[in-house]
Amino acid sequence: MPDLPHLSAAGQVHMVDVSGKAATERVAIAEGRVVMRKATIDLALSGKAKKGDVFAATRIAAIMAAKKTHDLIPLCHPLALTKVSVELEPDPALPGIRVRVSAKVLGQTGVEMEALTAVSIACLTIYDMLKAVDRSMRIEAIALVRKSGGKSGDFSRDEALTVPQARARILTNIPQHRPVEVVALERAAGRTLAQDLAAKRTQPPKAVSAMDGYAVRAGDVVALPVRLKQIGESTAGRGFLGSIGPKETVRIFTGAPVPDGCDTILLQENARVEAGFVEPLQSLASGRHIRAEGIDFTEGEVLLAAGTRLGASNIALAAAMNFAEVTVTRRPRVGILATGDELVQPGAIIGGEQIVASNSFAIAALVEAAGGEALDLGIARDELGALEEGIKAARASGADVLVTLGGASVGDYDLVKPALAGQGMELNFWKIAMRPGKPVIHGHLGPMIILGLPGNPVAAFVAGIVFLVPLLRALCGDPDAGRDQSEPAILGKALRGNDSRQDYLRATLRLSDTGLPVATPFEIQDSSLLRLLAQAQCLVIREPHAEPASAGDLCRIIRLGFDMIFARGPARSPSRSNRRGD
Repeated sequence: MPDLPHLSAAGQVHMVDVSGKAATERVAIAEGRVVMRKATIDLALSGKAKKGDVFAATRIAAIMAAKKTHDLIPLCHPLALTKVSVELEPDPALPGIRVRVSAKVLGQTGVEMEALTAVSIACLTIYDMLKAVDRSMRIEAIALVRKSGGKSGDFSRDEALTVPQARARILTNIPQHRPVEVVALERAAGRTLAQDLAAKRTQPPKAVSAMDGYAVRAGDVVALPVRLKQIGESTAGRGFLGSIGPKETVRIFTGAPVPDGCDTILLQENARVEAGFVEPLQSLASGRHIRAEGIDFTEGEVLLAAGTRLGASNIALAAAMNFAEVTVTRRPRVGILATGDELVQPGAIIGGEQIVASNSFAIAALVEAAGGEALDLGIARDELGALEEGIKAARASGADVLVTLGGASVGDYDLVKPALAGQGMELNFWKIAMRPGKPVIHGHLGPMIILGLPGNPVAAFVAGIVFLVPLLRALCGDPDAGRDQSEPAILGKALRGNDSRQDYLRATLRLSDTGLPVATPFEIQDSSLLRLLAQAQCLVIREPHAEPASAGDLCRIIRLGFDMIFARGPARSPSRSNRRGD
């Protein structure tokens, strides 16, 4: 008889006595998926399924299943779980919904069964709530993907995620309520609004002239010739205080208030002036060259929505709305820790086998341009103690995100992951099916988000654009943080078929007669070559298992200019009827 702890010597089943074990932190992560039609995914996302909100119900069911595993599975010990997190990821490429559950306990036995039970019940809940509209659904690939703690040690399936899967995981569980602060308008460029801005005044506050000329009554200038007596003047900021009567006019300038009694503006070049009288040289219809009161906006109208990143035009609008200061999300603080015995700072004495650290400067530039605050944590040697000190420094600095550079792979001196684990990091993933940039670590160390990027400069830069920038935009409160960064282009050269990793090829751009740019990848794509990165104008995206492509085929690119990388996409235009108090 095998030595199984749940069997007695007589072959009878019993529950293992764990009372003598020490209570330690144990974590298990399980995954599964429900394959369905794309229309079924859309129905679930809409919240209009006949049985209700599929995602809300599934999360509740999964959490309850984890807590009640001992009632469902024989011989499982009841556990006081300290955390259960449920991630539901709609995946149109599957198509279906991916389920991922992480369970944590400080106890004497593991939580693998709790995580697996929760995933199973979550998948069954999704199936039950949508089966009436999609009988073709199927549940598949339920498996334990990672565990840590306990006598049996750690386990990981180590399957590389796709880029969309990894980005979705990074953007999941971003804190919903970010710290905010009030800043003077002149300091608000690049900041992200935390609240809607509603106009404090009407613009213009009353009807004004759009041109230099004479304010007249249209009825007086129907039949020509006619002479109008000039009775005053209206200038911007100092209007005419009286009103215009029959056969009278007021000299008026651009932006000046339109006097009472007049309804059109006679252009100065269409008038003859003599001895205090004005003779129109053409007849006019009512309403010509007048900007109506509130033609730009009215008091109470929401013109800038929360989540808007403020540029020059937004700031001008906020000023016109009479805001001297605005409430914005606090800039996420990003600690940047370079690693490697071979690295020295620019300007330092360089040994024969050393190189200048460049990654931290590139990532700091991305951080600042994305709206974050970069905190330089220096260079850590390839020693656990040095790495742990760098991690502690990041926590002490109050960093919201710690970005490590290098040491994320599996070599003898790739110690970042063990160092983070030793400090208590809860690992989310560390391999992505992409090139360059496969070894990317993501996890949480308390409230601090961990993003470990590769050491090769191009790999770090590409991973920074694909993952770090969306993360920071989400932390800034940008509702479009997860939007597709790519755009269509025409391929400038033939490319061979791709393998299982998503490629990002450095390329140049040129204009074409079609309206789409032509992207031509460089012959050499070595991820250590900074010169080609600096010359590149875009990244050509090659999907996993892409077929060979010819010059002239369509492709997708990510532009590399700051204006392109950090553009927010289509403007979010609040409705003109969306006014305070409506």
